Amino acid sequence: MKHEKEILFGLGAVCRIITVIYDEALNLWKMIIEVTDDDLNNVEDFVNLKKNEMKSYSSTIVFGCLLFFELGQTEKAQNYFQRLLNSLPNDHEDTSSVYHNLAYNLRQKRFCRNHTLIASSLRNIGLTYQAKKDYDHTLDYLTDALSIEQTVNSDDHENIAVTMEHIGNDVYSSKKEYQLALTFLLNAYEMYHRILPNQHPDVAWAAGNIGVIFEEQGDYDSALRYYYHAWNIDEKILNNDHQDLTIDFNRIVTCLIKKLDYTTALTFCNQKLADQNLKLPENRPRNGYTMKTIGCLFRHKKDFKQALHWYQKSLYLFQRCFPQEQEPIIEFPYCNQSVIL
Repeated sequence: MKHEKEILFGLGAVCRIITVIYDEALNLWKMIIEVTDDDLNNVEDFVNLKKNEMKSYSSTIVFGCLLFFELGQTEKAQNYFQRLLNSLPNDHEDTSSVYHNLAYNLRQKRFCRNHTLIASSLRNIGLTYQAKKDYDHTLDYLTDALSIEQTVNSDDHENIAVTMEHIGNDVYSSKKEYQLALTFLLNAYEMYHRILPNQHPDVAWAAGNIGVIFEEQGDYDSALRYYYHAWNIDEKILNNDHQDLTIDFNRIVTCLIKKLDYTTALTFCNQKLADQNLKLPENRPRNGYTMKTIGCLFRHKKDFKQALHWYQKSLYLFQRCFPQEQEPIIEFPYCNQSVIL
């Protein structure tokens, strides 16, 4: 248009500069350009790369990331994310990403690159990607965090073990690359052993995670060895109603069912139920979950009469533990071989 004062360029538009002339009367530079396809492929490759890098974020988060990472506009990025926090509902899906990016921006300005708090922010951003199942970007951030932790801490350190555990669990296990997962998890487990007391919940958790990898690979004996190790630690240090004991218990029984070792599984269940009856009040959910597991065990044995008996016992206990409006009471008998609870 003759009097056009604004031109909008589409993302990926490529133009060739024809002439540039200074207009003394208007005190500005005039530029004549024409649209061209030259280097369009390079531009498209760049745009596609950035789209791929940001695909796990919504457009609101992408803009702030571009300000910070691509343009280096730290202050503008921080102000932008702060405005987002003021406008987004607390339960909005982008809120956690905003907090992680704000923390990272602030720490970048305050601390040197190789600082444990920078590593913490990188780890948190990586885990945000993991929640979106973007495992490649998860690995990028966790690897950066691990590199910083290893630089800051010349010796074994819990932060190094935690980050290695995240890489094993949240990246390689999720991608079903079990050998790589096992390498990182075993390294974390061994480091925990060197720096923590033997009876420590982090040691138990690491052992359980290793057991999961062995179970996924069909090595049930190795899985059980780590599951029992986790159970023995947790049973000594956790309160009798702790949820980790239920996780340990169900991992052991599930693995025994996969081995078709029903006798050992039933003995273990009965023994633990007897222990719980001595240590816990009568109407505790954990007792009900154990009864339900015994019912699942009999169902796998095709002893449906006994299965129904234990399902009814657990249902009766759950009805006394939970309000009537809680739907899971109705659903609990429909367990399967891989997931007991």
